Amino acid sequence: PHYIRYCTTLHALEPTTFWAVMAALVCKALLLAIFAQPAAAFQRNLERSSTHVGHHGFDGFRFHHLHKNTSHFQERMQSWLQMIKPKPNGSKDADPSAEGSEAVIEQLGVTSNSSSDLNDVFTALLAAIALVVVYLGAFLWLVRAEPMVYQYNSMKGSAPQPRESWYGLFMKIDQVQECAGLDGAMFVEFCNLGMKMTACLGIPVFVVLAPMYYVVSDQCMEGQTLEELGESLLWRLSISGVSCSSRFYWVLAAVVWVVVFITMQLINRAQKDFVARRILWLQDRTKPQATTLMVSNIPVEYRSDQALTQYFNKLFPDGDVERVYVVKHLSKLTALLSEFDNADQRLHEALYMWQREDCDEERRPTVPLIREGSIKFSQVDSINHYKAIGKELLEKIEQERAKVKAEIEADDRFIYGSVAFVTFKGSRNSEMLLRMRLEPERDTFTMGYPPSPSDVKYSDLLRGPLQRQVYHIVGYFLIFSLFLLFFPIIGALSSFMNLESLESISFVKYILEHLPWLQSMIESVLSTLALSLFMGFLPTLLKGIIDSYFHLGTDRASQFYLQQWYFWFLVTFVLLITALGSSIWQKISEVVANPQSILATLASTLPNTSTFYIDYTIYQWSTTFLTITRYTEFLKFVGLQALCTKERAKERTEPEDQDYNGVGSRSARLTLILVMGLVFSVISPLMLIATFLFFFICRFVYTYLVVFAETRKPDMGGQFWALSLRQVGLCVPLFIVTMAGCLWGKTSSGIGPGTMALSSILLWWHQYSDFYELLWETLPFSAVAEVQDKNYKMEDNDYVQPELGRVLCLRETIDGVQVSKVGEGAKQVGQASSTENE
Repeated sequence: PHYIRYCTTLHALEPTTFWAVMAALVCKALLLAIFAQPAAAFQRNLERSSTHVGHHGFDGFRFHHLHKNTSHFQERMQSWLQMIKPKPNGSKDADPSAEGSEAVIEQLGVTSNSSSDLNDVFTALLAAIALVVVYLGAFLWLVRAEPMVYQYNSMKGSAPQPRESWYGLFMKIDQVQECAGLDGAMFVEFCNLGMKMTACLGIPVFVVLAPMYYVVSDQCMEGQTLEELGESLLWRLSISGVSCSSRFYWVLAAVVWVVVFITMQLINRAQKDFVARRILWLQDRTKPQATTLMVSNIPVEYRSDQALTQYFNKLFPDGDVERVYVVKHLSKLTALLSEFDNADQRLHEALYMWQREDCDEERRPTVPLIREGSIKFSQVDSINHYKAIGKELLEKIEQERAKVKAEIEADDRFIYGSVAFVTFKGSRNSEMLLRMRLEPERDTFTMGYPPSPSDVKYSDLLRGPLQRQVYHIVGYFLIFSLFLLFFPIIGALSSFMNLESLESISFVKYILEHLPWLQSMIESVLSTLALSLFMGFLPTLLKGIIDSYFHLGTDRASQFYLQQWYFWFLVTFVLLITALGSSIWQKISEVVANPQSILATLASTLPNTSTFYIDYTIYQWSTTFLTITRYTEFLKFVGLQALCTKERAKERTEPEDQDYNGVGSRSARLTLILVMGLVFSVISPLMLIATFLFFFICRFVYTYLVVFAETRKPDMGGQFWALSLRQVGLCVPLFIVTMAGCLWGKTSSGIGPGTMALSSILLWWHQYSDFYELLWETLPFSAVAEVQDKNYKMEDNDYVQPELGRVLCLRETIDGVQVSKVGEGAKQVGQASSTENE
């Protein structure tokens, strides 16, 4: 999705740039087709291929010994789908939502537990290990081939050498924080928490409970074999194998209390450790961020630099206010700067191409243009052409800046927005003001901590209060529409993304008839294509809605919103997909009409699919390890090297795709896996081992990425960590309700193991209240007093729109040593604006 969005601008590229980008896209598509096939599709491909090509096709791997035939698998799948699908009301017309639900379940590969479960887990384990080994080899080769893509932070001295810490595997959190900020450190710490939680739960659950499952299930078998029961060895190691022993369910109810207590204790302790780090981070912020407040919803009469300065000087008459800056409407100036950046990049590419020709005057690069009064293209010297465009734009920028300066001096209220940045001389006044209400109206002068100056999106801050509310309503409507239309969209896409639709094309049908091996491969790819496309675009769709309608003011804040919604989307349509049935609306109406039905629904669906989620977690090992190869950034870097220097190519390559690989999406996916491990910890203790190894791989992969490879992002002080812990805590009741539903049906009386398990929600509520009430967003005032007389470090950036303070110049060489003097006028304008702001 990142590249498809980028391709919309290809019409403005040079021909060489266009073909370089297209080549990178083709290479990425090939890599995706070879190495990044979905996990469920991989397993289903093995089953289908064994049916199409016979056992001889897999003699080398002996996969045919690991699976029953596909027809048996499909019969079990269809019977299970009939179990969860509602009966039709006399109509033969298919419901799009129902078709979408079945398509999602089928394309995810969700299957009920069967006699082939052990073989499925073994296959998933072999495939994951093989892919991890391949990706590790590719990573080690790529690190040596292009160190600028994989070790750039070490090359510029902001991080140690990777080998000193075994590529980050043995780095401490303090070292990670020093290199990647508190957000990066807490992201790695969440991986540590995942390992700690699964280990602490695995000791009492897997070591003690799994042997008890095995012994008690022997009584439930009543002399029958697993083959006669149609089950595998995993059945004897799960809660399904002890269904005949009602007394043993009291033990499981006690285990539920133990799991809730351990989980919430670990969450609360981890949050307390984070709060200590958060306080130090707030105290160590650089100036001006440490002493600035972002003030929103400013009344109209105070929307100017002069008026707002006078207002705060009345509140602090001792001269504690250092500077006030109200965000301004500079749309024309922003457009001119964008055009200038484009011309500057084209000039850089032209200079680079000329340098590759040893600066031969006869081989200077040219660009085709249509002159006035002509209909034919003529070749023009590209260096002179883009330099002339740059000079013309610099003159226009100078004129527009002078016009803005005159409007500021005239105190023109139409140029100002409703958001301002108020900087104080010390942090004490800003912290006190943060806790106060300045006016009787609740929605005026809303104050909060400002983002990093380099992360502010001033265009987002220009929306008025009423306009932001309207946009928020539209944004929420679109997000909820994604939830409600998920099944119909998948059903509609699956209806025409199939082999039958392709065979309607005579040319394609002719090829498939003469190449039967191609038919099976295409069928395997199309089987998950609809779901893969939608789930691949989902973070992009969510982030597009957030950026377009919520106007949060920073890119990091949009990542925070993305994590919120993306996580609950994954929980709904990955973890709870079997419990939803054919329609979200229908399931909601059932729960509203009969709230107790949620116990039976979860108890009848989740335990019967435990093996699938174990396989799902195992396949995430290889999917996560693929991230460390940075194949997307590698292809972009290689393609851009044909157009510019390595330094410029590296600059344009970073950051990584923030839709799917941003900290918001990554945090949502990791939180989902931890929640899955918690929900299935007692149902199938083997899930804890798979989850522990997943977070061990994440600890290695993401430590290396955030420390050595990826550029350092603006820091929000661990807000992503706090949201992840809150989401895990909110999903603990899902584990409680599922276990209560599993235990409830074993007693006829009202009081039983199910009631005992459900009562653990009181323990959860008590522990979660302690977690929720812990102050972490702002500094406690005792900590404010500690930094009152502190000498703050100064940051290079300030809370001034770059359109006014940015120094502009055209390049004369590509190494940055010499610059043209034609930008001197713009430089003087920028310096004058900065002096006035100071």
